[in-house]
Amino acid sequence: IILFSQQQAQRQQQLQMTYETELKETRIAELEKTKRSQRIILVLIILIAALVTAALILSVLFSRLRQRLNRSERQKMALEASRLKTDLAYRDRELASITLFQEEKSKALTEVKEQVRKASLSADAAALKGILRSIDKLSTGEGLWDTWVLHFKNVHPGFFTQLLKAAPNLTLSEQKHCAYLKMGLGQKEVAQLMGIEPDSVKVARFRIKKKLGLDSEEKLTQFINGIG
Repeated sequence: IILFSQQQAQRQQQLQMTYETELKETRIAELEKTKRSQRIILVLIILIAALVTAALILSVLFSRLRQRLNRSERQKMALEASRLKTDLAYRDRELASITLFQEEKSKALTEVKEQVRKASLSADAAALKGILRSIDKLSTGEGLWDTWVLHFKNVHPGFFTQLLKAAPNLTLSEQKHCAYLKMGLGQKEVAQLMGIEPDSVKVARFRIKKKLGLDSEEKLTQFINGIG
């Protein structure tokens, strides 16, 4: 009986050890599984963080690149606008020079006309009258105006078309006046070019404003600068 009891106790001890060993192995396996899961989660977190960081870096780089492109485009547009403005100012000065030259030429012809008129008192009246008629055409602007308009249209294409569309009843003299305003000429310069007094320039502008339906000098200037 004692031997049986000892054998039974040994078996129970072995079963307990086997149970404890299996329990430990199960716990170790679970721990290993948990560690693997944690490692996988950690790797995923690192990958997501790396992707988010890369996306942010790319977004910043793209934003900077876009800003540089926009700045470069703005600089190009500013340079082009400056070039066009300079070119337009040069053409306006050239046109003003042509205008002044033509007016001086007209004045010179007027003086010659007066000299010829005085000479006609003692010379061949018929021949001299023919000369006077030819000079008359030049001094009144016939032939000169067409040449001047060609130069002006090269600088301000469409100006006269838009002007006459707004006020079809403008006279040739009023069209000239508007063109001089477009060139930025002052009141005294306009008076000199048109051979009239400065006060007459004010009267002419009043008539032009009335035909265009404008009520102030400022609005006239804005309108003229806004066409062509």
